[in-house]
Amino acid sequence: MRVLFISGGDYKYGAPKSMMTMIEGLREFCGVETILLTKKRNSLNDYCDQHGIENYSLWYRDIMAGSPYTNKLLTIAKHVVKYISFLWGAIVRKKVDKLPIDFTTVDIVHSNTNRQDLGAYISKKHNIRHVWHIREMGREDYNVIFYMKECIAYMNTNADVFVMISDVVKRKWESIGLDSRKMYTIYDGMETDKFFKHVAGDEKKIKIVITGHVQPNKGQLDLVKAVARLPETFKNKVQLDIIGEAYADYKRLIEIEIEKNGIRSQVRFLGYQNNINELLSQYDIGVTCSKAEGLGRCTVEYMLAGLFTIVSDTGANPELIDDKITGVIYKYGDIDSLSHVILWGLEHVTERNAIAEAGYRAARMKFSKKEYAESIYELYNRLLIH
Repeated sequence: MRVLFISGGDYKYGAPKSMMTMIEGLREFCGVETILLTKKRNSLNDYCDQHGIENYSLWYRDIMAGSPYTNKLLTIAKHVVKYISFLWGAIVRKKVDKLPIDFTTVDIVHSNTNRQDLGAYISKKHNIRHVWHIREMGREDYNVIFYMKECIAYMNTNADVFVMISDVVKRKWESIGLDSRKMYTIYDGMETDKFFKHVAGDEKKIKIVITGHVQPNKGQLDLVKAVARLPETFKNKVQLDIIGEAYADYKRLIEIEIEKNGIRSQVRFLGYQNNINELLSQYDIGVTCSKAEGLGRCTVEYMLAGLFTIVSDTGANPELIDDKITGVIYKYGDIDSLSHVILWGLEHVTERNAIAEAGYRAARMKFSKKEYAESIYELYNRLLIH
């Protein structure tokens, strides 16, 4: 079986990371031959070159896009540029036919994100089955807007199957008209064995971490406020690290909050880190404060590293966490609720470590690369038979 993957973004983002785990699993466990097409040359292409995976890069349009900016002018400017690119993309996408890909040998086209439609174009032109991966809520998590009129109808017509990364994503897209008869929920898999596990140690300094893009919908500001509200005796024991690429305007709001509360020595911005599977083991508590995670790769990573995991009660978080058993769920946007959960974890060390261990075991069972690849491969076979 030969599968052409269409990917947007590079390895620093969750969707491409999950796709590469899928590709590796399909090659390793299912014997699938894969081809990768990226929007521009990046670290994914470098990886493919190193591992003998056929790969190409070609600019292609977005049919929808989000904007994390707090500045309205920046948001408008981004969408104007993106919309012009969308119109231009209908013309330049034909360049894909000049790539040295033998489409007669491709069995499946797999679009790794709902934002681009090059996979739909290839599928229709060459009569190849099309799998469209839906990896986000849309407006709720990334303020996504559609550039294409009748976008949902277009997606329904041009996909054989939609892979939804969680049940909450499935329900959201079903509510706006995506064909539920074509939907299959398959959770992303992870490189579970590559995560270093946290070992409980000195309680004199408790290290808290939040990972992911530093932007409003990820809620890093809420976590800073929650730490600031801890009683002084506990606040002084805490070190908070914010890991991820930051949007400047939102980072500045967080820095203002840090200065206002006098906790500069306890909060660090570490930027993007490419070895998160190793770094997380240094922490005790991992927090997800997102407004609406489609899945929550960061949450799964905390669990695989053996951290006490705290999540908001939105998006797919309640699908990942069994409250007070494999992690703890707090009410989104309620700073006191979040601060109280952190304090409980600081005060109840034995219980905290037991929950972390239960989360670790659950994540290793639920998010294995092998199970992920086999579920996708089974879907491919079902699609080709019919």
